[in-house]
Amino acid sequence: MKFTFSDSKYRNPYKTNIWLWLFIFVFLIFWINTFINTNDINNWMLENTLTALLIIF
Repeated sequence: MKFTFSDSKYRNPYKTNIWLWLFIFVFLIFWINTFINTNDINNWMLENTLTALLIIF
């Protein structure tokens, strides 16, 4: 298995990187599940503001 850097010529494109899509999918499933099963929507929004900001930037 080759380990690569982000600027390597062997880097997988986003569309074909199956591990990236798998981790994004699992993260979104857990994130949506915590939203659906929350008791306090304001607390959930406050706690996930940092997560959303880090994903955006």
